[in-house]
Amino acid sequence: MSNSSLASSTTNTYSESNGLNGNSSTLQCRVQYLDDTDPFSSVNLPEPARPPSFTFLTSTVLSNQLSSIHKVLNAPHKVADCTLQLCRQDGSRTELGPYLDLDQALDEQREDIEAFTEG
Repeated sequence: MSNSSLASSTTNTYSESNGLNGNSSTLQCRVQYLDDTDPFSSVNLPEPARPPSFTFLTSTVLSNQLSSIHKVLNAPHKVADCTLQLCRQDGSRTELGPYLDLDQALDEQREDIEAFTEG
C-alpha cells in the first residue's frame, strides 16, 4: 500500500484575521496531488495542471483539514492513504520538500515550512 502525496506548493500567504474566538491565522497556497495509484507507472506528474488554491487554518490539526483538500482536488486516492508534502516551484524547476506531520497544526511546523520556503 502506498501513501499518496497531496503536495502543497509554497507560494503562500499567511494572514491573520479576527475570528469568532479572537485571532485566527490562515495560509493560502496551491495544492496538487501525485497519482501514484499505478505502481508500474514511471511518470507521476502533479495534478491538476492548474492547481487550485486552498486556505489552511494554521491552528487546526492538518488531519482535520485533509478531507477538504481531497475534495477540492477530487483526488482518486482514499483519504486515509494521503499525506501532505511541501513543494517549491521556480519556473520549470520543482523541488519536493519535507512531509508535514498530519497530527500537528501548521503553526507547530512553521519553522520547518519557513526554512524550506526561504531556502
